Amino acid sequence: MGYINIIRNIKHSPITFDPTQKSENDAGRVKALRRYRIFDTPSEEIFSAFTELAALTFKVPIGLMSFVDDDQVFYKQAFGVERTGELVPRKNSPCSLAILSKEVTQFRYALSEPCVLADEKTLAEAGYKFYAGAPLITQDGFNIGMLAVVDKDLRIYTESELVELKKMAGEVMREVEMRIDVEQSKREINKKLRQLHNRVEALRR
Repeated sequence: MGYINIIRNIKHSPITFDPTQKSENDAGRVKALRRYRIFDTPSEEIFSAFTELAALTFKVPIGLMSFVDDDQVFYKQAFGVERTGELVPRKNSPCSLAILSKEVTQFRYALSEPCVLADEKTLAEAGYKFYAGAPLITQDGFNIGMLAVVDKDLRIYTESELVELKKMAGEVMREVEMRIDVEQSKREINKKLRQLHNRVEALRR
């Protein structure tokens, strides 16, 4: 599992991550994300339930569900913090680095420095020091977003806890995948309706 220790002083280092840190096929990854039509969309109860479940399961105050586009990170859902629906620059978000791995990534922040999560001064000033994120992986293998948990305490999750977070991210992704099936069903129904209307119109002539 991934483990990264990051120390940043928010006063002197406002940019958290190098924006050039992207996967080799980031364009393909972004294309995969856009086919779900979920980026920059309203809050949904099913995903709200997942972020709350993640926070409660891992005994942390914050659960996040995010999607990473070409240059922005979209917080589709947030529990425990007012982030639902927000967009932040990709260069400032730990999610943009975490999606480079298929495994869960953990970030720990030194007690001597403020932590930086997506360059969010509110979180930093509140003393949040831990982030663990599991990628949302499409059926064709692209990491399009993260299910993450955030804490004020320094901690390291056990292997079994990391597996549990990854499994939960898989559940979230299955809900996201259902969007394509729904859209496909809508298209097929609309196509059939057009065919039926055409047949009806032909009989009316």
